[in-house]
Amino acid sequence: MYNQEELKKIQRKKLEMLKDIVQCCEKNHLIYWLDSGTLLGAVRHQGFIPWDDDIDIAMPLEETKKLERVYRSEDYQIEKTKEEGMNFYKVISKKDFIRKDQEILYVDIDIFPVQYYPNSFFLKFLNSFYRLRKNRSEKFQVKLFLENIFINIKRHFEKTKYFSDEVLQKRIYEICRKNSEQKEYISYTHDCGFHLYFWKETEIFPLKKIKFEDTYFQAPNNLHVYLKKLYYSYQELPPIKKRIPPHYSKGDFKLETR
Repeated sequence: MYNQEELKKIQRKKLEMLKDIVQCCEKNHLIYWLDSGTLLGAVRHQGFIPWDDDIDIAMPLEETKKLERVYRSEDYQIEKTKEEGMNFYKVISKKDFIRKDQEILYVDIDIFPVQYYPNSFFLKFLNSFYRLRKNRSEKFQVKLFLENIFINIKRHFEKTKYFSDEVLQKRIYEICRKNSEQKEYISYTHDCGFHLYFWKETEIFPLKKIKFEDTYFQAPNNLHVYLKKLYYSYQELPPIKKRIPPHYSKGDFKLETR
């Protein structure tokens, strides 16, 4: 069993960070919304997923660049991820860290840039192929069946230079560049490192408020569609044995201050 009290301390610290980021966004008229597990937690638990501490927000790409320019804090700093193929932002605590056995972990928040995409069948095909390379799979059987077919195909093609991660990203970028006037869908940027879940603009905008812990934050307009595309059966709780912090599943962990 993990240390629930320590996890709650980390959650409270990250909530403070989120409020600070949102204050900057509101002051500078920047668009943001709760995303991924944070949005799931808001809908299903009205706050954090009890066994998780992640906070994720999404922002239009140009807004993330502006946030990087204007965000100033004595306690936190914003920076781009350094991991290859994972191009998004993190806000990191300057003073707090998590000690996990002998490992030091950041106290951070993820900011995922999003952009518009055209309605392109070829784009969706390339994205599906890219997702297979990343071994991401949906939870319903029809797609799993189709993926089993595609997996055998991709194992052959991915050995060639034509379907490397770099080439796939470049092709997705070219489709977006050539169809820049078509703005039918919104998803993560092509180099963010994630599968592109395509939402219609009306499924996200206009944004609406949702309660997360003790504060209301911006959220996509159609919560059901947004979360179903991300998690499908998002209202179903995982088995009890899987309700453990993903980052601290093994070993002791503790929030500390420098």
